[in-house]
Amino acid sequence: MSQIPLLLAAEREHSFDNFYVGENAAVVTALQYPLKHDFIYLHGEHHVGKSHLVQALSNIYQAQGELVQHVHSNMLSEQSLLDVLPQAVLYVIDGIEDVAGDAAAENGLFKLYNHLHPQQAALLLTSLLPPQSAQWQLPDLISRLNSGQILQLKALRGSQAFELFQSMCEHMGLELSERALNYLQVHSQSAFPQLYQLLIALNQRTLSERKRISIVLLKQLLTELQHG
Repeated sequence: MSQIPLLLAAEREHSFDNFYVGENAAVVTALQYPLKHDFIYLHGEHHVGKSHLVQALSNIYQAQGELVQHVHSNMLSEQSLLDVLPQAVLYVIDGIEDVAGDAAAENGLFKLYNHLHPQQAALLLTSLLPPQSAQWQLPDLISRLNSGQILQLKALRGSQAFELFQSMCEHMGLELSERALNYLQVHSQSAFPQLYQLLIALNQRTLSERKRISIVLLKQLLTELQHG
């Protein structure tokens, strides 16, 4: 039997107060403590804030003295998972798309759902894939994934996306002038997933080449990301 990874403790760095809501007010409301549904499937593309909201909710549960158990998706194929799983009021699997199409892992997720449901413990899944995706293969699991509250988190766009980008630049110690930000607002996409890719590229380039964020650098990186 392969070694079972350690169960993760919830991170304590995100809150609902520092989440940029955008078009997701209904999603944020649905994820308030205590959860009204015992099974929630939260999906959306990369960098829309799924993990942020999961960690924010976990923090509130823990502040109330209730146990939250984060489970690695790669544990689902382990036969002994249910034997080692601590008793909690909320179970979280962040990034469940990793097991789509894996017969053993999908079966493990199906068993986990059936194990938790009679206990009235809440199960919260996040995924890049909607529950109706053709990448899911096990019919019984597909039925379960579509049986709970399905929430779609939309990408932050417009002024809030640029505000978050600027805030993250400051947090990472990147010098972004008002002139450079104005250039970015005119010449780049306003969706945060794309701005996040630019943020990572800026961080790597400024570290390796010791450059500040100039318009020349922004133009170069935007071109590279567009054609890369």
